[in-house]
Amino acid sequence: MFSSKILKIVLIVVSQSLSLISFAQEIFRSKPRFAIDYLSQDSVLLKIYETYDINGQLDGYTSHILTPVCKNYECYNAELDYYWDVLGNFFDFIIISGKPLTKLDHIPFQDSDYEKLKNILLTKSPSFIHLRRDELVVKPIATNLQDVNGISGATIKYIEKDMVSGAIYTCYTLWHIANGDINFQLQEYTKQNLNKELIFKLLNLDNVEAHYFAIENMDSNSFEFFIDEIVELCKKYGQYFTNRLYDQLPDDLSQRLKIILKTKE
Repeated sequence: MFSSKILKIVLIVVSQSLSLISFAQEIFRSKPRFAIDYLSQDSVLLKIYETYDINGQLDGYTSHILTPVCKNYECYNAELDYYWDVLGNFFDFIIISGKPLTKLDHIPFQDSDYEKLKNILLTKSPSFIHLRRDELVVKPIATNLQDVNGISGATIKYIEKDMVSGAIYTCYTLWHIANGDINFQLQEYTKQNLNKELIFKLLNLDNVEAHYFAIENMDSNSFEFFIDEIVELCKKYGQYFTNRLYDQLPDDLSQRLKIILKTKE
């Protein structure tokens, strides 16, 4: 018990410290470790790498995206860097200098377009989520054969609010990269790399999703180690959170938690 308390104190000091970082940590973070390969909906193979916080602890994931957005290749490719948090949630992108995203007729995105695109990518269930790419526009009827190749079609009305005007295929493609099966795959990777330092970090985030993720994936030894933090979360979130914890714990630990919570009523 004594050694566990000492280790917890060390973890707290490390987590909260914003002091000097060792040279070795700087080198480590400058060369992020490869995490997973991910094959996008358009069969583009993406390399996903770890990102780290100031203490060198796993903090999320990043990937350099270079993808076509139109099947006929009339559009410029989209090139940008993506970022996901440690739970696999997309949260940001960075545009590559000199390589802006473009709309119809290769018109570059404006700042307002990038802002809207970010909001679209952060939306978990946009209006186009169940549509195929070829269902995004309504094709007008050509009056003669010469018109066919020039027809672009009109965006379906009800999805316009979730699209940057003139860039529907870009929005559609980039959303499916940010929010596809990759979210699950990154969560699985985090689970495989869950250690006491990362659990401590998750438990101390102001994030209910992180708290559920931590308690649903920690082992019995971690439960013993973080019993004080877990008790506080049970008091904070109430019976539903506590019952989910009971369901996953071995009977002896479940009974122990019940006793501790009873004494704190």
